[in-house]
Amino acid sequence: MDVASDQPELAAKTVVTTLLLTDLVDSTSLVDRLGDTKAAAIFSQQDRLARDLLKTYGGQEIDKTDGFLMLFARPVDAVLYALAYHEGLAKLSAELGTTLQVRTGIHLGELIVQRNAPEDVARGAKPVEVEGLAKPMAARIMSLAMGGQTLITRSAFDLARRGVVGSDDAPDNTKWMAHGPYVLKGCDEPVEIFEVGVAEAAPLCAPPDSAKARRSVAAGDEETLGWRPAGGLRRPIHLETADVAARRLVLRARRQRPTKLRRATASPPPGSLARLGRRGFGPREAHKSGSSRPVLQDHGFLSRPGAKRFPRRAVGTSRPMLRPIATPRDSESPCDSRSDAPAETPGWHKV
Repeated sequence: MDVASDQPELAAKTVVTTLLLTDLVDSTSLVDRLGDTKAAAIFSQQDRLARDLLKTYGGQEIDKTDGFLMLFARPVDAVLYALAYHEGLAKLSAELGTTLQVRTGIHLGELIVQRNAPEDVARGAKPVEVEGLAKPMAARIMSLAMGGQTLITRSAFDLARRGVVGSDDAPDNTKWMAHGPYVLKGCDEPVEIFEVGVAEAAPLCAPPDSAKARRSVAAGDEETLGWRPAGGLRRPIHLETADVAARRLVLRARRQRPTKLRRATASPPPGSLARLGRRGFGPREAHKSGSSRPVLQDHGFLSRPGAKRFPRRAVGTSRPMLRPIATPRDSESPCDSRSDAPAETPGWHKV
């Protein structure tokens, strides 16, 4: 895939493409342990493996540091490349006697691609530059991954899983997993994170939180996450779908609702309920203060089975101006006997 070759020299082009970023795990400690010369030889073999696989899966190398930034025409090509790259590194590690692992992030997004001038390339500039939000997004996804893990965002995951339908390119034991939303540094909304990996080779577990990413899964949502079938395969009947799980959670919440209305505070003495909130008015003392407006007073829930909550104002009356009032406490008030009621229960109440 050459995203800039079909454009006039130096002309920028906006494309929707698949980004793949890799990072060699513990590369600094590897250099410190093995020395510059031996480490450079190992890195050279690792780079050769990565670049040879590009020919097979049609990718384009854009940049390289401890890892690579590559572009692919389709998400499925990036996923197959990542699986082959992890497998090749495992074999290379066995040959060298040194563990080599990369963390990989895949994201589908829009990029601005521009080719640099030949004279700039001659002085060391990269032939092609890419910019856009998709680039740091892919970097966030990659940094979240563990060694040997390939993380992928939702849109690329769905297209890649569909892309392997009817194909034998992916290993038979390839697993597709959902890890839920993560809050990424610099992103306004949580991003759904998925994983593609080979069983017994990839971690296949939710990556831990880091300084730039934090998992944001609500209580009860774990049941709808986890394993996903490969494209073209039906979900086993013993695994719930998200809709079934959601309905079950709703039914469970309904069963936990109280069957009777109970007062949140201590119940008033017998006989005093009939005097509370009659015709939507509060205690009689509130009307002796000189106000011509009815008083709205909240007396909580009633504990008597079958009792109904009294209306907050009489029919045809206007809503009074909302202002706090003190709780009447003289002998004629029905609130007198409710000495254990909290202070915030009476007063004006906005309906």
